[in-house]
Amino acid sequence: MQRVCAWCRKVLSGAPEQPQTHGVCPDCRANLIPVFLDTLDGPVLLLASDGRALSANEQARKAVGKDLPELREKLLGDVFDCLNAAMPGGCGNTPRCHGCALRESVRDTFRTGAEHLEVHSLLKKKTGENIHLTVATRRVKEGVLLTIKGQDRL
Repeated sequence: MQRVCAWCRKVLSGAPEQPQTHGVCPDCRANLIPVFLDTLDGPVLLLASDGRALSANEQARKAVGKDLPELREKLLGDVFDCLNAAMPGGCGNTPRCHGCALRESVRDTFRTGAEHLEVHSLLKKKTGENIHLTVATRRVKEGVLLTIKGQDRL
């Protein structure tokens, strides 16, 4: 069976003389995910199991002040400009990262499928600002959706 991207018509597998089925190529998938995320309420990031950003909706991009190419493949601490992410070892690998509520809730949701509806975290930014974040996490096929429910400067 020949598999063809339903959006760009690129052949994904199989020979042309075989019956045809459809899928989505990696390039179209990368472009379609932000469109889907834009239909969700609030700022939402799609994260991989290790906390790397796969995509984000427009509201999330505005909340963190970054464009999609700046966010893709960045660890959560780098997305939020966490002070600890700038330390040797980077996000998740410093002594201060052990109790990171953001990172731990994403990992737990990915591992167990458990939703976290009100995760409170104090984020110390590279700029010296302290920001109180409230987020929610939910498992999806691609990874974990992290919704920013509240963001207050302290």
